[in-house]
Amino acid sequence: MSAISSLFGKQPKDDEQTVLKQQLQEKIKQEFAVANISELVNRLTENCFNNCITTPTGSLDTNDQNCISQCATKYTQAWNIISKTYIQLARH
Repeated sequence: MSAISSLFGKQPKDDEQTVLKQQLQEKIKQEFAVANISELVNRLTENCFNNCITTPTGSLDTNDQNCISQCATKYTQAWNIISKTYIQLARH
């Protein structure tokens, strides 16, 4: 053991480093997924509200509800297509 490593304690073994690296990668993936969903919800809400609600009131009428439903469906479908394409491009 070198002088530097003895100052900081035992160095992790290769297996421990691999496990720690995998755990960190998984945590980053989870954080990315949460950020992605948050972004989707924020953009969907903003876009569908701006497109469907012309005069905000205390309740949504049937036209507003239908518009928001269709908008959310289309936006989510587009988001999924873009995400899948981005992931495929990132892998190559």
